[in-house]
Amino acid sequence: MSKARAKELIDFSNRLFVHKMPLDSLNQEIAENIYPQRADFTSKFVRGEDFTAHLIDSYPSQLRQELGDSFSALLRAKDQQWFRATTQDEAVDAEPENARYLEFMTSRIKSFLYDPRSQFVKATKQGDHDYASFGNAVISLEERRLPPPERSHLMLRNYHLRDCAWLEDEITEIDRLDLKDSMSGRTMKRKFGEKKLHDSVNKACKDEPHKAFEIRVVVMPSDEYDYIGPTAYSDAKTKKKQPFVRCYIDVSNMTLLREEGLIDFPFIVPRWHMVSGSQYAFSPAAMSALPDARMTQQLTWILLEAGEKAVEPPLIATEEAVKSVDIRSGKLSWVDKEYDEKLGEALRPIKIEGDINAGLALRQDVREILTRAFYADRIRLPDPTKEMTAYETSKRIEEHIRNLLPLFEPIEVEYNVRLLEKAFTQMANMGAFGGRDLIPDALSDEQITWSFQTPIQEASSRLMVERGQETMAIVAQAQQLGMIATSPVHGTLVVKDMVRGVNGPATWRKTEDEEAAEAEATAAKSAIEGAAQELATGAEVVGQVSDASMKAEAAMMPMQERLALPAAQRQAA
Repeated sequence: MSKARAKELIDFSNRLFVHKMPLDSLNQEIAENIYPQRADFTSKFVRGEDFTAHLIDSYPSQLRQELGDSFSALLRAKDQQWFRATTQDEAVDAEPENARYLEFMTSRIKSFLYDPRSQFVKATKQGDHDYASFGNAVISLEERRLPPPERSHLMLRNYHLRDCAWLEDEITEIDRLDLKDSMSGRTMKRKFGEKKLHDSVNKACKDEPHKAFEIRVVVMPSDEYDYIGPTAYSDAKTKKKQPFVRCYIDVSNMTLLREEGLIDFPFIVPRWHMVSGSQYAFSPAAMSALPDARMTQQLTWILLEAGEKAVEPPLIATEEAVKSVDIRSGKLSWVDKEYDEKLGEALRPIKIEGDINAGLALRQDVREILTRAFYADRIRLPDPTKEMTAYETSKRIEEHIRNLLPLFEPIEVEYNVRLLEKAFTQMANMGAFGGRDLIPDALSDEQITWSFQTPIQEASSRLMVERGQETMAIVAQAQQLGMIATSPVHGTLVVKDMVRGVNGPATWRKTEDEEAAEAEATAAKSAIEGAAQELATGAEVVGQVSDASMKAEAAMMPMQERLALPAAQRQAA
């Protein structure tokens, strides 16, 4: 049964890859012109081969490199908090208790992603350049389980688009992905166990442990897999069927090595520009640049030829008059001694009247087109035309970022949001956020999503601070002039919004319970201080009464008795 199931899976998978072959041919053409490191869709690299030998001009490749690098630099800067967890409800997010937990989730996810063992930077960097060049990228994100006392962690990996084929569901979400992979015999033995392997693989483990075998990995919805037959891919603890199933198949031996359930689709497949009727996307930058990338190679070749002819022009020689030609430095060229120079020079350069400046201008024009195709004119901050103040500079940067929004907003939704959702799901399954008792009640039924920090959002938050300050200044001035008796605004709410606008840590803000407890403590302290003041006042009154009584008694004393009193009492009397 397992062999029949493996064959059915492989047959369907092969049809997917055959259907994708024209796209691989196009991607090969794109890669050869702008991403030579990935030009192995339909051909194979030979180790040590110069895969840029066919190129003359590296300018298109440099522009693609700049565009790919800009995704992480502008959207996932490691030294900035480039994302935050949110419910998309400002009122819910504003509550200090909720804000603290959302901030905790944000910092927790970032620490897991940037753990060096996760290979997040490596996988996303490779994915960024695939996305910029071909409009698609495939990255897996899963938990890597380690035996105690080691701590499990996230693991990300980028895959070559040549090795991936996928299908969409009815809402155009990718829910099936077939992956061509290879494993050595020793790796297969460690991952699947000796009993699961074909005899030829077990033999290779002993004789050729590093021999590679083709493995096909198929991930699909578990309901779809039920059509093939019943399987053991349920959760061992809950006995509940998981949403997705993954199968590992030894292609050469048609052996089903493993089938397992998955809590989530493990692949992130960002797609740039979609065309109706196809599950595959394309890069508008690469498609616009491809004809000009070819042209710039031809123009550069022509200019190199023209430059060589200008520096070392071709020669023309009179037949039978020139015996030998050697135009190297310090060498001689021999001419027949009987040749008469009056008939013309026997050996002379050919004068070519071409204008090399026209060729240079044409190439510059093509380069400007390539720059626009790869959005380099938008990515680079324009040079200032004059000396600017700090305020003018900040506004210029805001305008620059605003011009980038049409380019980067789709990438945030299609790429970064999906990446964070996968990380959140895996980490929640790992228990990385603690138990449910730690979640505030207001967040227990809320859908957590993600927002991204940009200079424009930062400027908007700062604008709230400025508006709050202006509002409070107007109210204070009106009260001083006697124009109003009481404040027409909720001062506490204004201050709270201003504090949020500063974007400081949520732990700086007090919750309602903390404010109530502090108010109660302040009231109790005021009551104690009031009582102490009353006691002090009462004691002073008693002292004053006692003094007056003593003075009255002293006044009524005879002079002889008053003289007998101590000096202090006599003075008081």
